Amino acid sequence: MNRMESNLQLVSTLKALVEEYPTLRFGQILSSFGFVKSTSPTVLEAMAWQDEYYLEPEPLIERVQLAIARIKHEAEDDGA
Repeated sequence: MNRMESNLQLVSTLKALVEEYPTLRFGQILSSFGFVKSTSPTVLEAMAWQDEYYLEPEPLIERVQLAIARIKHEAEDDGA
């Protein structure tokens, strides 16, 4: 898969997640599903986003897929 195809896959995945989780804010989806990495703030600190300017889409796709699987698994466990 080339870079453009990978980017389009990420956009498609993001669109599907926005539709599946309509109550989540956009930033929550980006963070929760691994599209962006952030550091947890300590008291009185703002959320800090990690600079991933040169991150290729393939590792990002893998990270997002793992986050989706984790969240769906946790939701299944909560429903059991």
